[in-house]
Amino acid sequence: MPLVRLLIDDRYHRLRFIAALLIYLAVLVFGSIPGARAEIGEFASGLILHFITYSVIAFLLFTGFHNAYSAKGLTTVVMIALMGALDEYVQTFFPYRRGAIGDWYVDASAGILMSSLLWVCLETKRRRIRTP
Repeated sequence: MPLVRLLIDDRYHRLRFIAALLIYLAVLVFGSIPGARAEIGEFASGLILHFITYSVIAFLLFTGFHNAYSAKGLTTVVMIALMGALDEYVQTFFPYRRGAIGDWYVDASAGILMSSLLWVCLETKRRRIRTP
């Protein structure tokens, strides 16, 4: 129960937002280390890695914002799209990496899917609580 509280409870929204930014920073840093991407690629494909990573970041951002669900969703999707674009842009500066528009599509799709699922689930829960 404490983990669920940490992941959903509004009292911890700022921690989730900070965690999302730290994970994103880790993606940028560790993705820039020569050979790091190749090593982690042995466990999962780039598509899977991007989708899972940006889904987790989207979850943390969505639950980290402290406003209406529709605003959370839109802000999360925009931030994920910008984060993914910056990630791919940074990769172009390294000779052993390359930026790929397909990876950005996966990042943005993960943000859209996660935000949509959270919006539907949490909005439904909120309506049930308000309905007598």
